[in-house]
Amino acid sequence: MYSTVRDLDIWDEALYLKQLISENMKQKMFQISQFKNYAYGWEVNDIPVFEFGKKLTSITHGGGINAFNSSITRILFKVRA
Repeated sequence: MYSTVRDLDIWDEALYLKQLISENMKQKMFQISQFKNYAYGWEVNDIPVFEFGKKLTSITHGGGINAFNSSITRILFKVRA
């Protein structure tokens, strides 16, 4: 098994673009299911406004196998137009 921080960075960047998956599919991927804070393998949590002065959402996915661990966390916020 081989991966780097750069690999996770490329994956994260791809999730911001519409070339890998459509915006509609991203909405589904991060949509919370009937299970608390769970969305297609991602843990989704709201970060209280008082912590940073605006509503933010934390989306995290972790993994591991035989002494290897990884985690990716994305902080999403809506930008005013």
